[in-house]
Amino acid sequence: RGPNVMNMHAQAKMSFEEFGRWAEGQQRRFELVRGEVRMLPYVKFAHTQLSAVVNALLFQQVDRKKFRMANSDFAIQTGPHSARFADVAIVPASTAPTAGFTSEPVVVIEILSRSTMHVDFGEKRLEYQALPSLQAYLILAQDEPSAWLWQRGDDGNWPADPQQLEGRDGEIRLAAVSASLPMAELYAD
Repeated sequence: RGPNVMNMHAQAKMSFEEFGRWAEGQQRRFELVRGEVRMLPYVKFAHTQLSAVVNALLFQQVDRKKFRMANSDFAIQTGPHSARFADVAIVPASTAPTAGFTSEPVVVIEILSRSTMHVDFGEKRLEYQALPSLQAYLILAQDEPSAWLWQRGDDGNWPADPQQLEGRDGEIRLAAVSASLPMAELYAD
């Protein structure tokens, strides 16, 4: 059954392994941030729709001999005391079907919610970008055609500022997985 979530903050830091065992029995979704459990917010329909469109577009393009798609139910270990749940992730095809998490995402996509904006642009971005496997981090606005893309350079470094796209023209190119997301298709409605 595990510890009560309301008492989590008073306890010692939870490890990634402890969190994994505990989270399996929970009815809500949580992330583990530096050993502290945080409940994830409910999302709006626009958020789920955009996630579905991203998954559908990428599923058609990603080479499934090299990569697999993961949605927000699949954990990404970002440290010994941290687990995040990206809205969309592209992981190596070698990820076991029985795996409950990965620490090797290639692409991570977050859909912006007003309540988590500061986290997606701040600590979460830095945690993801510290993973050696990650090649692209993309944030999509759910209520307007706006995107922010960081891609690891050939030198292995991240740009200080993202490539920003606004409006329905143009496309987001994810070089690491040879895929693109046309803004007009992402924001068709």
